Amino acid sequence: MENIYLKDVPILSQHQILDPRTNGTTYISNCCGETCIAMCLQTPPQQLNVSNEEIVNYALKNQYFDPEDPLEFYTTPANLIMIMQYYSLYVTSGQIAPTKSKYDCINCIRKFLQLGYPIIVDVRARFKTSSATHFVVVRGIREEGEKVEIAINDPYFTAIRQLDGSLIWEQEAGTYFLTFEEFDASWNSHPDNVDRFFAVSIRI
Repeated sequence: MENIYLKDVPILSQHQILDPRTNGTTYISNCCGETCIAMCLQTPPQQLNVSNEEIVNYALKNQYFDPEDPLEFYTTPANLIMIMQYYSLYVTSGQIAPTKSKYDCINCIRKFLQLGYPIIVDVRARFKTSSATHFVVVRGIREEGEKVEIAINDPYFTAIRQLDGSLIWEQEAGTYFLTFEEFDASWNSHPDNVDRFFAVSIRI
């Protein structure tokens, strides 16, 4: 199968985004979803000139998340879609049932990447199966026989693969590859009470 890597997806960081509520005197966290939206919107051919700071400001003004509220301190998948709809002509989103096969998932991912669209997915931080939920962007897929790897843009972490196959995580936005099994174990671990959630922004 064809390997696909969207080379023009920017790597944006959710670290050190200034909080508009304090006139930029403090930083705001928990804005991985807004940062992922900005990565997708800045990718050609959409290439909308909108920053993650602007999207965070919009989300705060419209109460899509509240950093001081323990129940709403980050954007949920439902609110992520609402934010995307403000900036996009069309948003397609959904879930792939836990019972669907590896190849059903790969075909869904490949379909959007072939059209040039990066995909926001809801997983868990550092791709664990029980840690806090986290949005990342899928930007590529490569296959070699039965081995399938997924390319990730992460607004918070970078993963470095060791010689023994293990991953070392650094708190810096970056791009890395995971095997499909590593990716899907977290994607399909019921983050935010959804399994295998995805969302794609379409402006053209």
